[in-house]
Amino acid sequence: MKKKQVEQLEDDLIFTEDFTVSLSGGKSFGRFTNGQVVPAAGKSAKAVMLDAAIEYLLPAFSSFAITGQPVTIEVGTLIPAASKVFTWGTTNSINVAVNSIVIRDVTGAVDLATAQPNDGTQTIALGNVTLSSGGATQVYRITGTNTLSGTFQLNFTITAQYREFYGPASTAPANSADVRALANNRFDTAGATFDLNTGTVERIFAVAMRVGKNIISVIDVTALNANITSQYILNNFNVNDAGGTPTAYNIYIYTQAIPYSENHIHRITTN
Repeated sequence: MKKKQVEQLEDDLIFTEDFTVSLSGGKSFGRFTNGQVVPAAGKSAKAVMLDAAIEYLLPAFSSFAITGQPVTIEVGTLIPAASKVFTWGTTNSINVAVNSIVIRDVTGAVDLATAQPNDGTQTIALGNVTLSSGGATQVYRITGTNTLSGTFQLNFTITAQYREFYGPASTAPANSADVRALANNRFDTAGATFDLNTGTVERIFAVAMRVGKNIISVIDVTALNANITSQYILNNFNVNDAGGTPTAYNIYIYTQAIPYSENHIHRITTN
């Protein structure tokens, strides 16, 4: 049979109605599973086979970020005005509509870039941003359009948190500068338990956290899990955030007569 005759035969095989897939044992007819109706009416056998074999896969963003920008910052940190590189990844990118990428400052309610190609990167000039309270956020959103209809999106969120400061000290911290000079710090949402290593040089140990956060217990793991909570004495004074704004802090200080002869681990649990 000649090629033109085969093609003509294919065109002649037109389905007059839809049909329902009826198969056993978990079998399927391409993308159609048992019990599904195949929309075959008016289509050639070739068209139905292609429809069964090729499923439209909705695109989605697999990542969205600003190069070099951490997602958690200290309260009062200035994110300075600069050109920032936004990057993203997509799945099923063949089904992203051409020049449909939009990047928006959700917090500021303004589109930063529109009608962009789905090439995975865009440099955008941003203004100054300062987050001035714990839990405050700056949200950016990327949106795309799929080639059928509808949009898809993903957020990049920067969140401000207060820091907790802790560690050994040569003198008891008495002001903001002393607290911020402690050897260790962490964001106050990093978990309720952390370890202070005493070392063998200092005999004063301090833990500072914003008012509203408190020490629940201190266990000296090295000293057979001795409970030394009561030896961390509470003080109160202001500690500056990253922007220099005073914030009320609880400062717990433990002072012993001489330094430890070996490093002790003080396991601290907070609320």
